[in-house]
Amino acid sequence: MKIRVKIAKSEEEQQKGLMGVTDLPNDEGMLFDFGYRQNLSFWGMNTYIPLDIAFIQDNKIVRIDKIKPHSLVAVSSFIPCDAALEVNANFFLKNGIGENDTVKIDGEFLEFIK
Repeated sequence: MKIRVKIAKSEEEQQKGLMGVTDLPNDEGMLFDFGYRQNLSFWGMNTYIPLDIAFIQDNKIVRIDKIKPHSLVAVSSFIPCDAALEVNANFFLKNGIGENDTVKIDGEFLEFIK
């Protein structure tokens, strides 16, 4: 399965993320590519839609969690990761994607591999 992703690479893009977005197509997401491993933390401030987030280490999903709209509660990776992917809430469950699955980035597309 493939989805189209917007890649947030700059610090400004990473800080903004999906803030202000009111509609996200089911086959799209935002990939945060940090380029090196670090403990990651996200919240839902100024986010209008419920999201799932996958924390990724070396192209492998290591943790999946949820981000609630307007929530200031931090959602953390708990271990150093080099990327994170935000998609619509329940995306991973609906599509049978879970921890230990692999992701492959090809331009503006991200493929999930079992």
